[in-house]
Amino acid sequence: MQRVNYLIIILLFSISAFAQTKSFVTMSHASANFGFIPEMGEFSRKITMKSNITDTLRIGKINTYCDCVTAKFDNNILLPGDSITLEIKLMSQKLAGKIYKVTHIYDENGVRLAKVTVKASIYKDYSNFKDIFVEPAILNFSQFGDKGIEKAEFYINNVTDETIPLELMFTNSEYFELDFPVYVETNKKAKGTVKLTEKGKSSEFGESFTFKYINTKSQELLFSVSVKRKVFTDNTKGN
Repeated sequence: MQRVNYLIIILLFSISAFAQTKSFVTMSHASANFGFIPEMGEFSRKITMKSNITDTLRIGKINTYCDCVTAKFDNNILLPGDSITLEIKLMSQKLAGKIYKVTHIYDENGVRLAKVTVKASIYKDYSNFKDIFVEPAILNFSQFGDKGIEKAEFYINNVTDETIPLELMFTNSEYFELDFPVYVETNKKAKGTVKLTEKGKSSEFGESFTFKYINTKSQELLFSVSVKRKVFTDNTKGN
């Protein structure tokens, strides 16, 4: 009898554990890893949340636990089998070193649906880079007065004795078009360009793109470049 009771307890515990770990949603990415990022930048990543259940979910509270991270869905109602998009933004102005921030997402009843981690390594200058670095790492399209810039160049510098392959991982085609190199030769620079779209020319935004490279130790690393735009008018300056 004791053995039977013991087996029943184990079975009930297993059922309870399965129920607690059953996921109502699936995230396209469990983390937003920006890799190396400069100070004073703005960085963005979009993650898809897909429903796994037959009931409609309504997004409630989103806790980022840090003023440096914001998170917002394009729709707070998730229909059965449907998907919505979460945009995670990271502002690196008051941060330093390696960061690891967790964002929790809850439904309207306070049930936790998912969590997303935000990772980055913030640097002040290029002096500690032994493989590659980007200049400028912040592309500022801000407009002062009636006219602003619409296109900007950036350079990926290779300071090693080997050719380094590059792979674009994340970008935002809504606000800008990106011409990105696929490799950078030994001890040379590879040029890339960012050109604003029509929407980008008429909007304020803080976005980014992220690429992957393989260093001389065969390690895969990430690097993000901030792309931002604000419009400053005479009224803005007065405020």
